[in-house]
Amino acid sequence: FKESLEYYDRAITLYEGHVHSYNPILAQQQLAIIFCNKSISIENLQGQAPSLPLLDESIKRWTNLLTKRGRNYVVSQLVRCYANKATRLHHLNRLDEALVILDQAIELWREMTESIGTSKLKLELAMGFMTRGSILEQLGRGLESLESSDRALEIIDKLVKVEGRSDLYMERALVLANRSVTLRGLGRLEESSAMVSEAAGLLEIMIYRDGQGHMRQLLINVLSQDAFAQFNTGNIEAAEHLYRQIYNTYLEMMDEADVFRVHGDAFRQMVHFAVILLRLGRKEESGKLIPGIWEALEADPELMTDISVQSKVPELIEELRRGY
Repeated sequence: FKESLEYYDRAITLYEGHVHSYNPILAQQQLAIIFCNKSISIENLQGQAPSLPLLDESIKRWTNLLTKRGRNYVVSQLVRCYANKATRLHHLNRLDEALVILDQAIELWREMTESIGTSKLKLELAMGFMTRGSILEQLGRGLESLESSDRALEIIDKLVKVEGRSDLYMERALVLANRSVTLRGLGRLEESSAMVSEAAGLLEIMIYRDGQGHMRQLLINVLSQDAFAQFNTGNIEAAEHLYRQIYNTYLEMMDEADVFRVHGDAFRQMVHFAVILLRLGRKEESGKLIPGIWEALEADPELMTDISVQSKVPELIEELRRGY
């Protein structure tokens, strides 16, 4: 990425000078592309915030070209920049700004789906609505978030039924998973769990029928959201079922010993699973997990910095001392 910046800067100098003098429209088009691509390099080297001014430069040039080049082509490039900017603002937790930019992108996607109407554009619009739902949920606007998620599902379902897109399991699963988070925040836990079950079912089809093993981590992420919520609300048996699915999915990905060491998220889930087994009186099963948890803590004491782990590990250590 660092090396690419030199070439981008040389191209900018060229297009702002010689090329602009004899073909200003071509120069503006190429500059818009270069600034957008350069922002990706800056993002990877310096972070998202420093990349935003370059995206703004690109957006400004594409906007100026709306009446000077083929509109569909310019709009397709402009919406890409808006979507990228919304994503980066979202990651920076600048949610209100992200929502404004994303709404501009959605309007352009709508225009393009009406004029061109390809499956690809319709799916991009659906994913735009999904992201919008996620931002609204974080802003505490749960009912509006559900409306956006419903729009996303409506588009995806139409692509499946009308255009025969039977390959959209992952996209539908992602929307359902995001919708489940919103429902949980609204206190609608049963509906949220139903969404998780449906999303997990779609991902399992991809993993076990279609052989897409790389979807296992996504399956774990979806299940863990509901498992943690069930655990915290006292639904121990429901949480046990979900954590067992998570544990078995990890075992399909790696050796048993590595489950506890792979990263903090996996470690946290194994702690919760072991505590649940203890509280259900299944000490023998829990005892198989506790030594791995203890070894992982000895290897990386920072695992204990997780607040959700701190309150539960002493319970497991006590069981370890008793010989489990």
